[in-house]
Amino acid sequence: PDAIALRVIFRAMKMSASEDDESLRTREKMLCYYALKLISDVWPVSNANCPKDYIKNPKPNGYQSLHYTASLMIGGDEWPFEVQ
Repeated sequence: PDAIALRVIFRAMKMSASEDDESLRTREKMLCYYALKLISDVWPVSNANCPKDYIKNPKPNGYQSLHYTASLMIGGDEWPFEVQ
């Protein structure tokens, strides 16, 4: 079967006018890790794919993301479920 995928993009808002951009980006990253924790509590990681942390290890072009693949059973078939 094809893969099922979900892409989530977080954009934090400044909590105050004095908050600097670095603090804002740090909160966005923390929010990504928190979302991954919530997702992994519901859908365990697939044995076929290890989670990829492009936040901790960005790609050379600056790309930052978390990639997580779980397996869902639908109609007796195993479907990969990827969250980015």
